[in-house]
Amino acid sequence: MLLLGSLAAQTASKGVTLVSEQRLKQLLPSTVFIDGENVPTQERNAAMAALPNGKIFLASLIDTAGYSSAYQEKYSGVLLSQTGFTLGS
Repeated sequence: MLLLGSLAAQTASKGVTLVSEQRLKQLLPSTVFIDGENVPTQERNAAMAALPNGKIFLASLIDTAGYSSAYQEKYSGVLLSQTGFTLGS
């Protein structure tokens, strides 16, 4: 979530905007497929940004409460994007 906030703040002049909560609810998948499992996303811990090229970038924590501790240590969230992106330099 901080990543999206930072992305939006740094690139506001380039047209990156945070998507409304209503639109996020429409587009956020209820589950993501990871390691052969459908793992629920956490709507309350998700954010989405609309990029200038019309594509979206989504970040969400996932709910691993019913999974083993090894699985919980391996996964905590997902980044979904309709376009390529670079983190850092």
